[in-house]
Amino acid sequence: MGDEERLILEMLREGKISVEDAERLLGAIGKGNDRAGSGFSSILESSWWEEVERSLGETLSKVEDRISRAVTDLPRGSIRMPLRGLNRKRQREEQGFTPVDLQGQSFSIPADARMVVDIEGSALTIEEASGEAHVSFDREGHDWEWSVLKQDDTYVLSVYANAVWAGVPNVSLRLPPLRSLTCQVVGSSMSGHSITTPLEASISGGSIQLTDVAGELKLNSSGGAIGVIGNVASLQAVSAGGPVSLLGRVESLDVRAAGGSVSINHAALREGDHHVESAGGGVMLVLNADSEVAIDAASSGGGVDVNVPGASGEARNRYGTGQFSGSLGAGTASLQLRSSGGSIRISVSEEAGASNGTPSA
Repeated sequence: MGDEERLILEMLREGKISVEDAERLLGAIGKGNDRAGSGFSSILESSWWEEVERSLGETLSKVEDRISRAVTDLPRGSIRMPLRGLNRKRQREEQGFTPVDLQGQSFSIPADARMVVDIEGSALTIEEASGEAHVSFDREGHDWEWSVLKQDDTYVLSVYANAVWAGVPNVSLRLPPLRSLTCQVVGSSMSGHSITTPLEASISGGSIQLTDVAGELKLNSSGGAIGVIGNVASLQAVSAGGPVSLLGRVESLDVRAAGGSVSINHAALREGDHHVESAGGGVMLVLNADSEVAIDAASSGGGVDVNVPGASGEARNRYGTGQFSGSLGAGTASLQLRSSGGSIRISVSEEAGASNGTPSA
């Protein structure tokens, strides 16, 4: 596509010219190619174009809301005002949470427990291993505190500043397999290794990097990337300001990224509804050959490339937009792919597994 064609499309999207004007201008540039004008009109008038704009608009709205809340929560430099972590700890005590017996920096936790990790202003590293839970820090000091509280089957690890001008150390946590794990980190990043416990993580101001993980993942990052290596049952991910990648088998997908691309390798989709959206980047998806999925893909700002032997349907690409509707196998699952500002690429692989390493996001 030439610069003149890009300018015409931009003017059309901004409402400065009509569809008819755009067709005439594009026809003049193409020296009277009537088929180009007709194809362009059909693309703009089709329902899928409106669906792309609506779907990506909703994604951007959700991401903007997350960015706004993340900026509000972020510490200002080394200042923690008000002392949110300390206040949350006191609120839990008022709600009936009681201290856990500690043996140094270790404590016992039953396998059917729910674990919540609440950290402000420092990075978190988690590794799953049998035995007691253990907490370690990368420095000592008197301007921060930590505690473990419990109520019924819920355990809460808090690391927080105890003074307005304070710094909190980076935290390393070793845990046995549990019923569930929830991590809330403000102002830094999170990394994890060998986690089989269902994990929900919300990070403001940093990235999420997970290796050799399994189970169910629900991940939210404001200001950083999300990278996962492992064979997981499901991945729900929202990233504001970074890409999302998964290397390994996944059976359920709901991924949205703003300001970055999405890369999924490998997806085994045989039932249920699945969604992948990227605003500001492309989408790369590798399906397992045993997938049974109906595919609906649409892109603005890039084409749709489908290399899926045996799949029905044909990709259509014109003027920086793309569309594909078809199915692989019986199509018992449904997959919706949307991209703004990048291409969508779909392929198939016979392999189905993750290798150890570093997430590519």
